Amino acid sequence: MKLNQLRLVRGTSVRLGTGNLRELAKEQRLVYDAEGSPAKNHVGDGVEITVDLEGDNRSSIVAYKAKGSDREIELDKIGYYNPVDFWEAIPRPNDGRIILDTGGFYLLASKKRVRIPLDHAAEMVAHDPSMGEFRVHYAGFFDPGFGYGAGGEIPGTTAVLEVRAYEVPILLEDEDLVGRLHYYPMASKPERVYGASINSSYQQQGLALSKQFKRPDLYSSNGISGPTVNLATA
Repeated sequence: MKLNQLRLVRGTSVRLGTGNLRELAKEQRLVYDAEGSPAKNHVGDGVEITVDLEGDNRSSIVAYKAKGSDREIELDKIGYYNPVDFWEAIPRPNDGRIILDTGGFYLLASKKRVRIPLDHAAEMVAHDPSMGEFRVHYAGFFDPGFGYGAGGEIPGTTAVLEVRAYEVPILLEDEDLVGRLHYYPMASKPERVYGASINSSYQQQGLALSKQFKRPDLYSSNGISGPTVNLATA
């Protein structure tokens, strides 16, 4: 089973500075809103990633919190496990805020959709440390073509954020800044574009659990059910 990725760098790996990143954003439109329209003012020291605690009309769920469990998960079992046994679904808060418990592991979604052009890759980096001590996105690498497609036909994709709070509880409000995407130029465009060509359904995801968990049409219990909740990932 594949458990790690190897990243190869030729020479010195230098991310795009603010000026070059803004030029790339003008040429390629790196950020889109939930309706698929180009978004503005999200490029500075990287592309700003804010959290979505409103959700959309497809689902009232805005986050998942991992439950403590001594059950193992076999990674080669697809659509096998009931999410209720492993995850607590967090509905849209009335006041637009949630509290991340100390030591808790959460899945959240970005407010905006992001795109990675084929001749670039990106990496999620830490949020503003003044917000508190927590880590965002354990799988922080974004492949060329993420939210972009083979020719720029995709108007961005939601980033699913893996978040763990340390030391103290963290108060998150809708659109709080939780991380930044740093863009790096590739030596060349990939032969296989991220998405269908590598059997990944993250390409046009919403808030999603991994592929080991059942799709919503296969079960119904405890509020993690219904045809509008997207649980399919790759």
